Amino acid sequence: MYGIIDVEKSNQAKEPIYLFFIAHPPKCAGTKLITELRKHKQIRVRTIVYESTHTTPEYIIKTQPALWKRWGHLPLYCMTRHPYERFPSQMGFIPIVLAKWGPQAFLREDLSLGTSLAQGLFECQWNYMSFRGKRFKNLVHIKLEDVTGTIFEIEGLKVDMREKGLTQKEAYEAIDITGYPQYTKSTHSKEFVQEAYPNDFENLGYHK
Repeated sequence: MYGIIDVEKSNQAKEPIYLFFIAHPPKCAGTKLITELRKHKQIRVRTIVYESTHTTPEYIIKTQPALWKRWGHLPLYCMTRHPYERFPSQMGFIPIVLAKWGPQAFLREDLSLGTSLAQGLFECQWNYMSFRGKRFKNLVHIKLEDVTGTIFEIEGLKVDMREKGLTQKEAYEAIDITGYPQYTKSTHSKEFVQEAYPNDFENLGYHK
């Protein structure tokens, strides 16, 4: 999860002055979104938990209650992806993890996050938009499908989504992984995704 800071006001106050937050579900083009926001010099993008950009708002509420009490009313943006499109990207990320960190990366629990990499990678998107099962009132939901190929604004800051970020195929080539796995959207795989992520259909407005 990221906090977007007003640089000038923060320098004057000598403490972070937040403008809004970005919840970052894995494999939803959140890195591209943050890359575009970082082009604006009047703001600074801060990772709320240094060890991971994919912490959920619920985790922040529980571990940094003072921060949330003061700033939790600010807009919370979250970009999501159709579960059928997201799942192949999740699966395709596994060889990258194995090549860079080995199988132990999936087994080792990150004590700072209270979860494993595998659990984080396959976390449902709804958990980044809700607390105790209820949608955040200050949530601003952005569907990747609606903004791909466009320029849109977040709090007056332009975000250019006309060009894709690093693709998974390019990531494979960068670390010399041969063979790019293709996952077809078969009836069986769709049924699995529906069963694994029911809330990502019902609560995010995606069709089955």
